[in-house]
Amino acid sequence: MSDAKRYYWLKLPETFFDAVDDETISFIEDMDGGQAYVLFYLKLLCKALRTDGYLIRYVGTGCIPYDDAALAKLTRMPVDTVRCAVQVLTKVGLIQRLESGELFLTQIKEFTGSETDKAAIMRKSRARARLDGGNIVTPSLPDRDPDVTQSKSKSNSIEKEKDLEKELDLEKEKELCSERKKPSEPEAPPLADVEALILNTGQEWRPTIAEFEDYKRLYPGVDVPQAFRNMAGWCRGNPKKRKTANGIRRFVNNWLSSDQDNATRPARQQARPKEKPRFNQMESHDYDFAALEKALTQDGGTNE
Repeated sequence: MSDAKRYYWLKLPETFFDAVDDETISFIEDMDGGQAYVLFYLKLLCKALRTDGYLIRYVGTGCIPYDDAALAKLTRMPVDTVRCAVQVLTKVGLIQRLESGELFLTQIKEFTGSETDKAAIMRKSRARARLDGGNIVTPSLPDRDPDVTQSKSKSNSIEKEKDLEKELDLEKEKELCSERKKPSEPEAPPLADVEALILNTGQEWRPTIAEFEDYKRLYPGVDVPQAFRNMAGWCRGNPKKRKTANGIRRFVNNWLSSDQDNATRPARQQARPKEKPRFNQMESHDYDFAALEKALTQDGGTNE
């Protein structure tokens, strides 16, 4: 792996400010304050050269999007100008505000140039060699043929230039070899087409297709797509309780497990109505208690 330091620069086409192929910049410049907006855009391009066009602040393990005040401080421009410039640049498609809060400059790749520090040294050495070769003058040598001297100077200059070009080619070949030796990063597995869950960093998370199929297999009694919609709503409604990238899968499994338990729990039997006491079901009879008492009294008197 090469440890060479890399330099970056903006490669603006000569028609950048002209309405030849693209009228975007000239359209912005014609606005009130448009030249300030273009200057702000160029400053953002410079700031995003090393980050492939993304602008976001990382604080600890989290990230904080740039607001208008932070962009004004970053570019040393008035906040009102920054606010209007961001609106204009977003409208014409030069800037995109991602869901995670990052700013992305859409033209960064076509405007970025780079080289290693060694390549820069070789380029400067070749330029100096050309300059020295063009300035060699030998008027103090009258005994020599001026044409021969000039021819030798040019020949030496050409030889130096060829040597420098060979060294530069070798350096580029070494860089290419080192790039080829780097282990290729495995391609990210495809994600399932479900509702995304927002993490505590503001980024979105979706399970891979394989993980999603496992969820459906492990929790057959759960409507997994609907469960993800429910989880997404919970994450939006509870921003302070959002999960980390390491803990989101545990959160999903706990949620689906709870839904599975609720789905497979047997329905409670309905309570049976209480039976009425049996004595309430006895037939009622009408009695003449006075006649009964008299009969009993008469019987008692006879026995005595």
